[in-house]
Amino acid sequence: MSSLDDYRIELDKINADILLLHEKRLQLVEKVADYKTERNLPIFQPDREKEIIETMCAKVNPEDAGGVKLLFDMIMRISREYQYNGIYQNSSFYKKLQKFKETSAALPSSPKIACPGVPGSYSSQCAHDLFENVCPTYYETFKDVCDAVSDGKADIGILPIENSNSGSILQVFDLMIKNDFYIYKSHKVRVQHYLLGQPNASLENITDIYSHEQGIHQCSDFLSEHKNMKTHTYSNTAAAAKFVCEKNDGSCAAIASKECSELYDLSVIKPNIQNMEDNYTRFIVITKEFYKTPEANKISVFLSLPNEIGSLYGILARFAICGLNLTKLESRPMDSKFSYLFFLEFEGNIFHQNVEKLLCQLSEELEHFAFLGNYYDDNHIYE
Repeated sequence: MSSLDDYRIELDKINADILLLHEKRLQLVEKVADYKTERNLPIFQPDREKEIIETMCAKVNPEDAGGVKLLFDMIMRISREYQYNGIYQNSSFYKKLQKFKETSAALPSSPKIACPGVPGSYSSQCAHDLFENVCPTYYETFKDVCDAVSDGKADIGILPIENSNSGSILQVFDLMIKNDFYIYKSHKVRVQHYLLGQPNASLENITDIYSHEQGIHQCSDFLSEHKNMKTHTYSNTAAAAKFVCEKNDGSCAAIASKECSELYDLSVIKPNIQNMEDNYTRFIVITKEFYKTPEANKISVFLSLPNEIGSLYGILARFAICGLNLTKLESRPMDSKFSYLFFLEFEGNIFHQNVEKLLCQLSEELEHFAFLGNYYDDNHIYE
């Protein structure tokens, strides 16, 4: 009777054979790439790949077809990556990347900044964290901020993109889809929500609470303990505090930052009412033009995928093949047929060849592809 070691010896021999065949296959793939280049043929030929995979699956038992499809799908993708090595510089997106790299444009030293809300907002704190001696212009909505940047009224806009407690802020993703912006920087701000009211207000007398929907969501545990309090969504946490100040009603309160209590002469009724002590919001700085950032360590893109089995897996595999670490994946519907756009963030710099090659491939192969910038994500939690 054979032992486990005997089986492993046989498997090792098969693995060695597979490796030799893989190397031999890549040698042929290189010749195929030369042939396609000489005749100006596309590298990606989906019908040919589909034919190969279907032929291989037909040669095995139906219960094994899934594994065979996965195996040959990956072989096709590795072959395609190999073929792209020498020709991705011919793509139109490669030329666009070179312009980005060569640009000498620099963000103004004292940029005009658009922030949502009013003074005391967390976006305002983000602006002051990133830029010294700034006086942001405040706008009521996220869309207004985007319009200010698009119209040239502001050099940059500050927008929240995700919270460590409540997740992604989908309205911002939708605005990014509709507008041609670049992300210049990403920054995390600690969020500590306070219940603020009139100087004579008490917790027992509060019946109505105003805040941004994210602030309400992030304080849901506190609110569930006080079911007598009715919540009202407001455009911004700081704007809610300003409204409560002007309303001058002891039964009304706002969920906002501690700074708002000082700015709008409100009392702290209860501090730190957020669900999680470790509560952070990540903001992005958006610009109309691309500004080169030498210390850039993050890239964001929008892309669409064909509605077929394994398409998402295939894209994720591409990042793995290139040795790139994906840090965020978010999907948004594109149309009434529920086709989806995917927002991806990954670590990298456009000056790195593996990043450059992957971006060029995606732009060539996918129906919808948008490069949103190569920027610095500080990855630091401010206390």
